[in-house]
This record gives sequence, C-alpha cells and structure tokens, in this order.
Amino acid sequence: REVARCVLEASIGGGATAVVYRGRHTGLGIPVAVKILRPKAAADPVLLESFRREGRAIARLDDENVLKVYDVADDGDLHCMVMELLEGESVLDRVTEQGPLRVIDTLRILRQVAMGLSAAHAQGIVHRDVKPANFVLLPNGSLKLVDFGLAAEQAATGKRVGTPHYMAPETCATGHFEPASDVYSLGIAMYHMLVGQPPHAGRSMEEILRAHRDGAPMDLEAGRPGLGAPVHRLFETLTAHDAAKRPTATDVVAHLDRIGGKRLLRPLRRRSGENVGVRVAVGVLLLVAAAGAWWFLGRDRGDTAPEAEPVPRAEAPPVVEVRPPEPEPPDEDELALIAQTEAEAEALLRGVE
Repeated sequence: REVARCVLEASIGGGATAVVYRGRHTGLGIPVAVKILRPKAAADPVLLESFRREGRAIARLDDENVLKVYDVADDGDLHCMVMELLEGESVLDRVTEQGPLRVIDTLRILRQVAMGLSAAHAQGIVHRDVKPANFVLLPNGSLKLVDFGLAAEQAATGKRVGTPHYMAPETCATGHFEPASDVYSLGIAMYHMLVGQPPHAGRSMEEILRAHRDGAPMDLEAGRPGLGAPVHRLFETLTAHDAAKRPTATDVVAHLDRIGGKRLLRPLRRRSGENVGVRVAVGVLLLVAAAGAWWFLGRDRGDTAPEAEPVPRAEAPPVVEVRPPEPEPPDEDELALIAQTEAEAEALLRGVE
C-alpha cells in the first residue's frame, strides 16, 4: 500500500500508539521508516498534536547525530511521519545484553548525544526524554538521538513529563524543564552506561522522583571503581542539583574533548564475540508518539501514570544484575585514557571547571 508517497513494504515494530513500517519513498527513491498512529491514538487531540510537534521539532534540525524526519503528513484518516530508516541497536539493548560499557566507548556515546542536544537546544528544542533507549548505535559506530515525542519548543513549567529514572530535580519537583534538564538526564545516562543500570533502579516511581528531587547521593565510584578523577568530575558536573551549575550541551562536548581528545572521534569498537548482525531498532524506539503518552505525571491523578495506555516493557529501564565489563585486552585508546598522569587529571579538572 502507498501512504504519504511511500510504498509500505513490511511492519518493523508496533506499540500502543503507533506502528512503524519499512518503506520506500516514491519521490526520493530511498528507503524510509513510516510511523503511523493507531486510530485510538489519533483520536486523542493531545497525542495527535504532540505527534505533529515531534515531526516539526526534528525536521528543524540538521545534525548528523539526530534522526532525520522527511515529512509529516495526513493521508486520508492516517497520520504519518516519514523518517530515515535506522538499522542498528539501542545503547540500552547493548548495556542490558552485555553489561557496562568501556569508559572510552561511554565517552564516545556521550559526545555524540551532546552534539545532537547542542543542535536541538540551539533551535530552542528541549528533548525531555534523554536516556540510553533513545540512543541508536549504527553499524559504522556513529550514533543517532531519536524519539522527540516529548520535545518542547521552549523552556517552561507544567506537567511532569519524562522517564523518572532520568528526570532532572527541577522536573521532578515542579515540572519545570530547560536545556539544563537534558544535560542532567545525559549524566544519568552516563551512570547507566558505566554501571549497567540507572542510579536509583529498583525503587518505586515516587521514590525515584524523590531521590532526584532531593539530590540523593549517586555514588559512581561504588558502582564502577577506578574511573579516574576527570570522569567523576564530569559526572558530578552534569548531574549538579542546581540547574544553573550544569554545563550547556556545547560545553559538554568541549569537556569530553579535553578528557578524551581525538580518541573520541573514532567509532565505537565492537566487543569481542559480539553478533555483527544489525537489528532494525527504529520500530522499537520510535513508537511512543506524544508528550506524556507514558510518563505524563500528574495528569489529573497525582503522581500516577495514565491508566488508559500501559507502559511498554521496553520503556522502563530494566533492573539488571550489575557485572563488570567482559574482560578483553584494552586497545590503544583505552590504554591512553588509563595512562593519564595525576598532573594531567588536575589540568583536565581545571578545564572542566
């Protein structure tokens, strides 16, 4: 069937609000992913508007680390978004299946996500759902930031929206969000990648919100010993309780370059024994269409999630057994990072500050 000038070839994923198809754009002649809202979701004005807002937000961005949207269209009673087709895996999948990431690869991922956030923030767009599930690793080692379904086009205070494990203190407390809120979430994602799970995993939603809101300690050293002062300092800076003390996404890129230098520009290395086959991730990662579809906290019911739409299992960060990274010989990038002297670390700290 042809929808929005795209010939649909196969379904590659489905969720409560949308279905994603692999297709080919008849005008551009390229493979695409076509997300189509389910009728029930399309009948909800809030979901429909945020679906359209997501498309507009991403279409304004032209950055290699952000998923591209080619068109948002209504074809009869179908509401569609035509996007680039991503084949790869989410960072959440990699961490869940293989355990904590190498330090150098974590920094490489952080840098690419920060580049995408910098482009979004420059356009006045706040992502509001920064987490490993929304970082897609492509076969060439590059990364795309996806799922702008909760994105807002300006900082504001309102409903508490996001995934609780990664929400900034100001969002947990009052619903306020700003670019610095994305930076905090990036810091929590950093912890997740290095340790294997987010810092407050296993707690109830209200306990998680309270922990972020009150600034409960997050001991990265206990979760992953021996990371080094520059990495610890970067994490502490990203997750500062006071939003005004966090760096901008552009500053984060500069901070990472001071820590890792040109090594961070190299692609992520596959782990030994990793299955080299790629999986189509876009169908799983891009199904939640709208602002607050799952975590529209406080929507007339206190601090509970909407009852009408159950939270998909993939959206909740799993509590996994924390285990060290699989033993493997360090490469020259990892050795160079480990070999930094105390003097170099102090210089890096001054640079971060």
